[in-house]
Amino acid sequence: MCCILTVILDGFGGAWYYAKLEEINSEIALFPILCKTLFGTLVFGPIINGSFLILYEILDKGYSNIRPDNLKLQLLEITKREIQIWPLFDLFNFYILPPKWRPLSICLMDFIFEVIICFTLQQDYTEAKKDDD
Repeated sequence: MCCILTVILDGFGGAWYYAKLEEINSEIALFPILCKTLFGTLVFGPIINGSFLILYEILDKGYSNIRPDNLKLQLLEITKREIQIWPLFDLFNFYILPPKWRPLSICLMDFIFEVIICFTLQQDYTEAKKDDD
């Protein structure tokens, strides 16, 4: 299930997002790159991750079993992990890599990050199961 959501949200959404960033400003200078990085970390990332978590919960447990408090905690945990990974990756991606290699690098990093998210969700699910027992 994580793989399907990853392809839909990050595969298509991430590719569209990075293409739009390049259309807006493809200049390789520090200020535009920092703006792209901050926007991705503070706006795009939480929107995509929040959508991912909600859809994952709906597909996994059903709409009536969604626990908003649990979603908030998961989003907070994933955002902490995102802040550790994506800003440095985006700086590298926009400053060093040529534009033709960016989609591939983004897809690879998305895959790695989604594996981290899936393990985080599974760990939370396992801990919740222990608490219920």
